[in-house]
Amino acid sequence: AAFLAAIEAYLEPDEAQQIQQTLALACDAFSHMRAEDAEQTRRRLGDALGTATILAESLRIDVVTLAAVLLEPLVEAHALTLRDTSRRLGAGAGAQVTQAIGAIERFDVLHRPGVTLRRQAHAEAEESEPLER
Repeated sequence: AAFLAAIEAYLEPDEAQQIQQTLALACDAFSHMRAEDAEQTRRRLGDALGTATILAESLRIDVVTLAAVLLEPLVEAHALTLRDTSRRLGAGAGAQVTQAIGAIERFDVLHRPGVTLRRQAHAEAEESEPLER
């Protein structure tokens, strides 16, 4: 509720709608996760929502960055692919959000070097899979 109130205070209605679409995508991707993966991802999504709330309340950060912060834990957990993210958010917004997720992941690799191999394996698997949903 705090996050939605924060974004509605400064985002344009169409941007707030993009965030609603992002949240719907996140819920859908999470609902399809295997139970054994869901708990850790639930915690990461809670952290992401907290971060997005702070960014919205304090910095009035842009819609693309907010969407990337909200979806990155699902990409990290392999519940959502960058390709699917781009397709489901639409050509323009989707491409921007996936670029921002990539930037978050590159930043994360600097702080957690062991994550690099896991992300590389996921990227290779994503390239070989057909589009889902």
